[in-house]
Amino acid sequence: MKIKTVCGNPEIPQTWVGQKENGMYFRKAFFKSSRPETAPVRILSFADVHINYSNEQDIENDEIMLTLQHRVWNGGGISVRALKRAMEYGRNFDQIVVCGDVLDFLSYGAMELMDKYLWDAGPGTMVTLGNHEWTRQIQTGLEDRTPLQERYAILEKYWRHDIYYSSEIIGEKVMLIQMDNSRHCYWKLQSEKLSEDIKKARRNGYIILLFQHDALSTGKKEDSYVEAVIECDGDHYDFYTGAVGPHQKHKATTKIYEMITGNADVVKGVFCGHLHSGYYTEIKGSYKDKDGIRHRTSIPQYVMEGLVYNNYAGHVMEITVE
Repeated sequence: MKIKTVCGNPEIPQTWVGQKENGMYFRKAFFKSSRPETAPVRILSFADVHINYSNEQDIENDEIMLTLQHRVWNGGGISVRALKRAMEYGRNFDQIVVCGDVLDFLSYGAMELMDKYLWDAGPGTMVTLGNHEWTRQIQTGLEDRTPLQERYAILEKYWRHDIYYSSEIIGEKVMLIQMDNSRHCYWKLQSEKLSEDIKKARRNGYIILLFQHDALSTGKKEDSYVEAVIECDGDHYDFYTGAVGPHQKHKATTKIYEMITGNADVVKGVFCGHLHSGYYTEIKGSYKDKDGIRHRTSIPQYVMEGLVYNNYAGHVMEITVE
């Protein structure tokens, strides 16, 4: 298949974007495991589908009806075009992971299409929550009247895995973890699960790739202004204080952030969405060796552009673990 370079240099995959003959945009990420004797693992990831759709069940909810009057982007469920292409392409991979905002707002119609074109098309697909999943009032000038707890309960009923945290081991060499940080923070209940998975990964020689909706702070002041690799919606972002990190003074968030960055010998990559444009950064990390000596290193972080841009051509990330 003929490949076109959209931006960057293919010899520097972190900041390169290619386009396939069918129009699909893609980026690549490569990782080495400590178990090279096993077959390579391939993961397809994407983010920000934004299904904007309602069905008969939604007519009874005046919040959804009000949002439909104001929210026209991707109206009528048109973004399913890009989702169908991505899920079909994902059949060539060992695992699909979606980093949030599959729904444009919380409606039964959008969840109906998600069931049909995502869950049914790719059983076992991992999907993180985004901030749009638990939001009903968009561009109305009003706040959600339905309590957040009730909105999360609806999502828990419809999601096909735990909405807060889940992990999968693929090919006996890589552990994929999806975590909800869509409220720009972490949950206390995620801490113990992450700690146990880090121990398990280290014990068995797995590397960890982390998938979530919001980006992590790189911990570097110079990253207060980072230019996009590919611009779809915004050309720069603050990855120092604008991303999730200990500067928020949120206890659970600080604990989990330090757990991620302090185990960089195991946590090898972070993938997220939310910003709609594509970015690449490196998070300050460290780890202790067997002698208890701490070493400094970095964790690659890929922010994926929204799936639906460029006339629903599809924007995906191809991840290979060798």
